[in-house]
Amino acid sequence: VVGSTNDRLRALADDGAPAWTVVLADRQSDGRGRRGARWVSEPGCGLWMSVLLPAEPSDGTVPLRVGVAVARAVERVCPGVPVGVKWPNDLLVDGRKLAGVLCEAVGAQVVAGIGVNLRLPDEGFDDDLIESATALEVAMCKRIERNGLAASVLSELRAWMPDVAGVDLFLEELAMRHVLHGRAVEGPDGLRGTAVRVMRDGGLEVERADGSRVPVYGGRVRLASH
Repeated sequence: VVGSTNDRLRALADDGAPAWTVVLADRQSDGRGRRGARWVSEPGCGLWMSVLLPAEPSDGTVPLRVGVAVARAVERVCPGVPVGVKWPNDLLVDGRKLAGVLCEAVGAQVVAGIGVNLRLPDEGFDDDLIESATALEVAMCKRIERNGLAASVLSELRAWMPDVAGVDLFLEELAMRHVLHGRAVEGPDGLRGTAVRVMRDGGLEVERADGSRVPVYGGRVRLASH
């Protein structure tokens, strides 16, 4: 049990831990997502892990590369379950959130926090998650072995880091999974338009109704309400 796997790994990194150091927890008492959102991480219900990546913190593609790696890892251990990537850091199955990624800079490296819902908590998801979240056992109807998934995630992470997989190969893989592509979205500062593509620097390009295109970096983007 830790407060947050990211916080624990940041402390280890500050003490000189090498790249590819991993923290795994059975439960997080203070798990979090982007912008401080609470991440429910009950005992035995998910893969809660953080990995110290040898990646440039300024590389905006890193969180999405982590997302691609996790998506591929899930599909390796759960054949037949297609996993989509929602810019900038969510993974979806059947339109519901299965996993999230939280990348944080620490010195010249990146702490990549990964949370994957493997099974429902005994009392189910909280009311605010019932309609938006899912777990692998819901999609697969079978028990998923946590350590096997962790090993698969680490293998895929090594294959999709910037020093291994070039940006063109990464963008090609991402394009096949990006759930916002071609869909109407809403973004920060009243932005509305169509998600066109993820750019080479990791930004999301959105085309407005007047045909102009604007990049979005780090802001919350969601499917447009009708």
